[in-house]
Amino acid sequence: MFMLPDLKPEEVLIYLRKSRTDDPALTVSEVVAKHEQMLDDYSMRVWGALIPERNRFREIVSGETIFARPEIQKVLRLVEQPCFRAILIVEPQRLSRGDLEDIGRLSKLLRYTGTIVITLQYSYDLTDERDRDYFERELKRGNEFLEYSKRIMMNGRNLAAEKGYYTGSRKPFGYTRVFRKEGNHKYPTLAIVPDEAAIVRTIFRMYAEGNGATNICSYLNSIGSKPERGDLWSPPAIYHMLDNPLYNGKIKWGYRKTVKKVEDGEIKLHNPKNKDCPVYEGKHEAIIDDVLWSAVRSRRNAKDIPKVKVSKQLQNPLSGLVWCTCGRMMIRRPYSGRSADRYQCPNQVYCDTASCTMDELHEAVIKALRSAVADFRIMVGSESDTPKQHRTETLNMLQTKLADADRKESALWEKFVEENMPRRVLDDLLEKLNRQRDEITELIRKEQEEPAALDVNERIVTFCEAIDALGNPDMPAAETNKLMKACIRRITYSRKRGSRETGSNNHGGWNVEPIQLDIELNF
Repeated sequence: MFMLPDLKPEEVLIYLRKSRTDDPALTVSEVVAKHEQMLDDYSMRVWGALIPERNRFREIVSGETIFARPEIQKVLRLVEQPCFRAILIVEPQRLSRGDLEDIGRLSKLLRYTGTIVITLQYSYDLTDERDRDYFERELKRGNEFLEYSKRIMMNGRNLAAEKGYYTGSRKPFGYTRVFRKEGNHKYPTLAIVPDEAAIVRTIFRMYAEGNGATNICSYLNSIGSKPERGDLWSPPAIYHMLDNPLYNGKIKWGYRKTVKKVEDGEIKLHNPKNKDCPVYEGKHEAIIDDVLWSAVRSRRNAKDIPKVKVSKQLQNPLSGLVWCTCGRMMIRRPYSGRSADRYQCPNQVYCDTASCTMDELHEAVIKALRSAVADFRIMVGSESDTPKQHRTETLNMLQTKLADADRKESALWEKFVEENMPRRVLDDLLEKLNRQRDEITELIRKEQEEPAALDVNERIVTFCEAIDALGNPDMPAAETNKLMKACIRRITYSRKRGSRETGSNNHGGWNVEPIQLDIELNF
């Protein structure tokens, strides 16, 4: 067994996390507290003192990968510092039960930082090949058990759905989650909440009578009703409710399954809808009877007409940049025929901000960008070439020194691992190197505080390209959007609703107020 070096409690980090193998009857806090007491007992037995509170990290929200767990990320950043030499955990699998990529990353980082992994049964020195192999085997076993547990749990949930049990993590509006007894077995299901159920029946009845989702939302909000999440009803929430067979006493399973796809070399998660998912008879009482459910389905199916596929290319050149004063992002609403496309707030039912045409907003943005270009040209004219050239040379020299410091650090770690450099010597050299790096970084920051004339000239070119692109209807919206985001951080849009003018032909007889824009530029 690897013999622990002479460690001090302040050089050790504690990491705690609840696992699937722990008692399911215990909460996360209870499991973490139990394990923390075990590690405290170990600390007192070995070092005669407790690990400081600042060195303790408790993972409350636990994901499957390192990326999904913020506390382990903090620990891994800290072990890069020479003052932290070990991690104390209950077992290796608390650090990670991720895939081979996670295991490799964790093993490599702990190996090259020389961090000792201390558990209640064994201590691992990952610079030793045998210890490293034992450590990685433990992590792989944890990942295999995780995948096995997930399959068992998924099969169990599928069987529960077939029997009509409700296994959802959140209660739907109109119901509350309860447990019923069937023989000696308790099963999860739903019980009706009378007040909320009345709202559900109102929604279904109004829709069956011909009302649209917007009218239903307006009525519900006017009487002070609130949805399960949020303060105001929205059309998507209404449609989700109308399409949910749960209210007709059914249980659907697998409506949204997580699908992993490789995009641009990265694995991304998607949750596509599965309209052909199985539907089972539920154990809970229905809020909506078969007659009303069929009436709503007839109307919904009549609207479910296959739509013509539209291009998935970006159509809005200002996408992600324009925000309404109410806090919602403005959207581009296309119109067919003679009407021009418009920008509007998606919360128009409750927001008092008026919309505008695309041309109106584009002209206003172009005007603001031209004003910025004029200001940049004044800045360039007021600077001389000599300071600009000197600043560039200074920055290049400092960047070279910073790169040299990084190379020296890598060389030190290689000597530590391959040539058995004493840890005390390594710590002293790294401390000196880090001081030099901090001094260089501070000098670079000071040099970059004031924009150089060369940078201003580059901004002028970028802003002019953005102006030309926004004014050119033939330019692809995606290319224009990239240029706009290089120039603009955010646009806050406001426009007061005008008053009605009798006999006026402008905008249906409405008096149009001017657009107000607050534009934050990228400097």
